[in-house]
Amino acid sequence: RQLVDVNAINDKGETALLIACRWNSFDVIQFLLENNADAAITDERGENGLYWLGSLPEQSSEAVARQLHSKGARLLLEFDSYEWDNIDLLPDDFLFRNRVRGGPLLCAIGSNDLHSVKVLVRICREILEDNLWAIFSAFHLPLRLASELHQYEILEYLCQQVQQVILTLQTLQNNDSEVAQLLVGTLMRRVTNSDAIFRGAIRMSEYVYRLCYHGQRWKEAAKRTVQVLKKFGFVTNLVSNHGSQTRTLNFVIRSGNYEALEKLLEEPQSLLGLIDHVDKTHFIPPVHEALNNQEVEMLKLLIEKGATVDLRFN
Repeated sequence: RQLVDVNAINDKGETALLIACRWNSFDVIQFLLENNADAAITDERGENGLYWLGSLPEQSSEAVARQLHSKGARLLLEFDSYEWDNIDLLPDDFLFRNRVRGGPLLCAIGSNDLHSVKVLVRICREILEDNLWAIFSAFHLPLRLASELHQYEILEYLCQQVQQVILTLQTLQNNDSEVAQLLVGTLMRRVTNSDAIFRGAIRMSEYVYRLCYHGQRWKEAAKRTVQVLKKFGFVTNLVSNHGSQTRTLNFVIRSGNYEALEKLLEEPQSLLGLIDHVDKTHFIPPVHEALNNQEVEMLKLLIEKGATVDLRFN
């Protein structure tokens, strides 16, 4: 008979399997799974073994991930639509514990672990069977977190995966790759009714966290993040901000993100380049936004790009 409870937990709610995953004990993980260890059991933080894929060697992490999932470890892909705009993904102790709110995929992004992200995304796509709407729902918060932390490589990979799913639709052929690319952001906004992914990249409230990831390269990371969002159709002339619409350039200026403004103004003839345009209802031109927010360097940049500085109108 069995003399040991393989699923016994300690005072932190951890099983032997969880501890083995955390400390990269590959042989122990295999032994426990072969002896009916329950991978669905979580610790007191709600984490299962999939949260610790980054502790394993890359060559074995996908096999372990699939085993853990088959034994009950959840990916936690379901989110209430309210959370798309309102959930705070980075807890107060994020810098100390390097853990974010949400499932294993969000945790891998918080750890800047591209390899684990790829493993988990492959499993996600298989589970969701490339159902476009399910993919949009499951990928929204991961995209938002990658944008907030300016992890442009992870952000681009996630966008590419959504693009591939869009290309599987019967209405699109392989030669419509560029159309599918722009549809990533367009359809994501339509499904979630949220611009939180773009807003997350622009707001400066995560600036300290970005410094921890990018150090002196933070300016480059900021610009490359905006470039990825432009490439995949997330950037339009207006941004939805908690029920109201704001002109994108004005939102960037109000957020104090000089690097994003500089990147958006690289193409002055684009829709975003209409820096003197004033909506007849309530939009003020970016020059006035810069003045109102005392953003002198941004004002200089707008003038350099051809904005009119004339306070007699609008």
